[in-house]
Formats: sequence, C-alpha cells, structure tokens
Amino acid sequence: MKKTVISLLATAIVLAAGAVFSGCQEEAADASSMRRARLVADENIALKKQIEERDKEVEKQKQRVEECKQEMTKGQEQTGSTMLQMMQHLAESGKQAEALAEENKQLKARIAELEARLAASKPAD
Repeated sequence: MKKTVISLLATAIVLAAGAVFSGCQEEAADASSMRRARLVADENIALKKQIEERDKEVEKQKQRVEECKQEMTKGQEQTGSTMLQMMQHLAESGKQAEALAEENKQLKARIAELEARLAASKPAD
C-alpha cells in the first residue's frame, strides 16, 4: 500500500509539474504573441504615417502640376498675343515695302524721263 501511495503521489507530482510547465509555456507563448502584436501594431502605425506623408506629397505635386498648367496657359496666351503683334507688324512692313517699291518704280521712270529731256535739250556738239 505504501508503494501504491508513493506511486500515486509521484504521479500526482508529475501531473502537477506538467500542468505548471504547460501553463508557463502558454504564458510564454501569450507574451510572445503579445510582443508580436505590439510590433505589428507599431509597424502599422508607422506605415499609416508614411502613407499620410505620401498623400500630402501627392497633393503638393498635384498643386504644382496645376500651377504649371496655368503658367503654360498664360504663356501660350502671351505667345499668341505676341505672335499676333508680330504678324501685324509683318503685314505693315509688307505694305510699306510694296509702297516703297512702287515709289522707286515711279522715281526711276521720272529719272528716265528727265534724262531723256536733258538729252533732247542738249545741242549736238
């Protein structure tokens, strides 16, 4: 009977030790999973901050693009206005050139006429 009591007592001690150790392992596993969860949560927070910063950068870039489009439109308007002025000046210059060419033609004709008169009025030597 002593052997049975000792064997029962030994079995109870082994079972109790097993229960204690398995509880410790669960606690260790729980602590490890809690640490992992905290690390993942911290990483998620950091990633969300990075995403927010990137979103702000994207918005800034969109604003810059819009400003550049406006500047380009303004430049095109100014260029169009300048081109119109240049074309007007060119047209005016063309008209002036035509008028001067006609005046030159008339003056040459007048010179030829005067030279002919001069030649006709000179006595023959």
